[in-house]
Amino acid sequence: MILNMKFTLIFRGVIMSILFDKLMNTIGEDEIIKRLGKPYFNRLKRNSNVWIYHIYTKINLEKEVGYTYEDYLQDFDYEINKYKEKKAVYKIWKTGSSIYEYGIKLGLKRNYLYRMLRSGFDTVINENIKYLLLDTFDIEYNLDDIKNFKIEVHEKFCKLIGSKEELEKVISKYEIDYPILCHNEQYSVAFNGPLFRKIKKSYKDIIK
Repeated sequence: MILNMKFTLIFRGVIMSILFDKLMNTIGEDEIIKRLGKPYFNRLKRNSNVWIYHIYTKINLEKEVGYTYEDYLQDFDYEINKYKEKKAVYKIWKTGSSIYEYGIKLGLKRNYLYRMLRSGFDTVINENIKYLLLDTFDIEYNLDDIKNFKIEVHEKFCKLIGSKEELEKVISKYEIDYPILCHNEQYSVAFNGPLFRKIKKSYKDIIK
């Protein structure tokens, strides 16, 4: 019996030490039970199988508990390693939805989103579907964050030119997966994605 339970835990890859510790050290046992119920608390306590999106329907783990993306990668290593687009999966689960449920909300065919997240966005032929997903995430794009940069806007990407330290802040805040480059003693980053589309819409008059 013990061997079977251990095999299940390894197979599912759901070891809740970080999550359970942070829950206990912030909101505490009574509040966990109040929101999730005693059976679910016991599953967390004994490191059994849980779904993080179910917990997010009751507890905002980032704001209330301080649970981070890096914590999640450790706790859900086996489950998340099935996917190439790990951060997108994390963002979906943070909404309190499974991948299947989220795909239905977006009007996608059954299992389409699941396959896209497993194989990667670079395999998606229709980029509008990728942007349909990315634009649903709860990120506020504040154009004041880029007001001190020199901005170049092209049809398919934009470039910010300015202080390396300020560029690093923008990259971190908006999760831009492109490098900062240095040319002729100027630092810049070129990128596409949701922030680019926001900039493009607001700076139509300077599109090259």
